[in-house]
Amino acid sequence: MKKTLCLLLSILMLLPLLYSCGDKENSATDFEYEENEDGGITITNYIGTDTDVVIPSTIEGKNVTILGMYSFSRNKSLESIDIPDTVHTISGGAFLLCSSLHTVKLPKNLRDLPPGTFESCSLLKNITLPEQLESIGARAFAECTALEEITIPGKSLSDSSRELFAGATSLKKVVITGGCESVANSAFAACTSLTAIYFEGDAPTEFCQPEWFPDKECTIYYHEGAEGFTSPEWNGYPTKTW
Repeated sequence: MKKTLCLLLSILMLLPLLYSCGDKENSATDFEYEENEDGGITITNYIGTDTDVVIPSTIEGKNVTILGMYSFSRNKSLESIDIPDTVHTISGGAFLLCSSLHTVKLPKNLRDLPPGTFESCSLLKNITLPEQLESIGARAFAECTALEEITIPGKSLSDSSRELFAGATSLKKVVITGGCESVANSAFAACTSLTAIYFEGDAPTEFCQPEWFPDKECTIYYHEGAEGFTSPEWNGYPTKTW
């Protein structure tokens, strides 16, 4: 009985450590970095060996605010990344060709995803785009072949979002929140599994043409009362209300 109690006490003492390990920030020594113009820290390169990375919110007493261009690119071991809310800028190609990356936590106040941010992250499956996102650049999720569904703030889409999901061959469902003025004609090029796009707002004035979905019929879903949509088809796509 005494041995059992000792064992239980030992387990209880270890539990806080076990639960905290998954959220433990990486050491500053895992990164190359420099001070930037806003007085914060720009991470220029990841040199650590952890496969699950939690970027620290501060380094040397200064907020980490920017991930530099290609700062994690071509890292074939990186599996998950947790980016703190202090980061307001992720530069182009930051995670390009991170072929093992499957889970991403973005900062909640992020405004922009530049071109090629997650291009060719072929295992990427778990990512939530912040509601504050205002723009997404070309090919930000191109060739993300494991991505099956995603919710996108409508205000972040524009003609600049060319080939946004080009070659994302597992993508089946897209939800576009709020208003959306334009979706680049090639945004879903070669998304051969895409069967449903859900709009929460009115119809965009410009949208991909049906020839971008040669192998699958893609249904457009919209809320009853939304302006600009037509039934039973809209711009050549079958439509349904939801």
